[in-house]
Amino acid sequence: MTTFAATLKARMQTQGMTQAALAAATGIPKSTISRYINGVSAPRKNQLPLLAVVLCCTVDALTGGGAPAPDPAYEHDVPVAVAAVQLGRPEQFVRNALIQGTAPFGFAVKGEGRYSFHISPHKLAEYTGKGVAGT
Repeated sequence: MTTFAATLKARMQTQGMTQAALAAATGIPKSTISRYINGVSAPRKNQLPLLAVVLCCTVDALTGGGAPAPDPAYEHDVPVAVAAVQLGRPEQFVRNALIQGTAPFGFAVKGEGRYSFHISPHKLAEYTGKGVAGT
């Protein structure tokens, strides 16, 4: 049975991602990423979807779970910071594209003086050419 640490290392190699890049894309400290890779600790459940999106896979692919991939209509939005890293653009560029309606991978909704940003993991993966999550 493959461990989470081994799977994480393999996914990072597949994506050509360093510990520093994964830390920057997820907001998880590099020292914590190092502990995951060395098998010293495991991520919290709320961190798994973020790691999966950044590594273009499903949570089950990371954890070795046998459950089917989630329905894309019910997946969590990709954080703006993660989308910015995947696009190689500043976060403000991504926010502006979402607000202006020019981003084919998501949209923005204006609330009480603030916007909420909604980015589809599948549409972002297709747009960036990095493959659809789960493939």
